[in-house]
Amino acid sequence: MDEFSRISRFILDECDYDAPVDPDEDIFRRIGLTGDDADEFVSAFEKTFDVDMRNYLWYFHSEEEGGLGLGGLFFKSPDRLVTRIPITLRILSDSIDAKEWSVQYPDHTLPKVRRDLALNWVFVVASVLFLIWVFVR
Repeated sequence: MDEFSRISRFILDECDYDAPVDPDEDIFRRIGLTGDDADEFVSAFEKTFDVDMRNYLWYFHSEEEGGLGLGGLFFKSPDRLVTRIPITLRILSDSIDAKEWSVQYPDHTLPKVRRDLALNWVFVVASVLFLIWVFVR
């Protein structure tokens, strides 16, 4: 069994996706992998093929889980600050051969603080405090 066939079999097993995938097609977009599902796929890939994934940067390949939340309306999440790099059969195959993640990322800088998430937490805390105030008075 050639490497693309092994990877295609892995995709079928992990994602229950049994359609042909072009070697240069964005697998995550094709299957609809985002957030936790994408993380689980990468983790399973690492274990199944014994590939060192320490250099993998999720935000170049996948959107964040769920909606934007209130913070996402005002501040960009990491995946919206960089140019997407597709994960393809070819990249997965190259990574298996190298035994490490083979993508070379462009220079980039992310904010030290995730303002989108911070604003979401401020909103949650403010909502809880408001509800407590409403029911206590």
